[in-house]
Amino acid sequence: MYLKNIKLTNFRNYSYIDIDFENGINILYGKNGNGKTNLLEAIYFLGITKSHRSFIDNNLTKKNENFFLLNGRLLDNSIPTTLEIY
Repeated sequence: MYLKNIKLTNFRNYSYIDIDFENGINILYGKNGNGKTNLLEAIYFLGITKSHRSFIDNNLTKKNENFFLLNGRLLDNSIPTTLEIY
């Protein structure tokens, strides 16, 4: 089973992002402060429904927004499963 796609809405510094992953190794790179750790935090949150950085879920919502939404699509033997946290 692997994470095929993740969509973030109003999560940390992301207004909206939609990312597809490949089965195997995926590399995240970019300058400091561009959201690499925030993306990893979203994947972690999607998996176990809590943050590794904050105990308060409201701290995960983008500034000046009222909610965040995480949507992930998992593939297991070509059978898709969708997880969504609002």
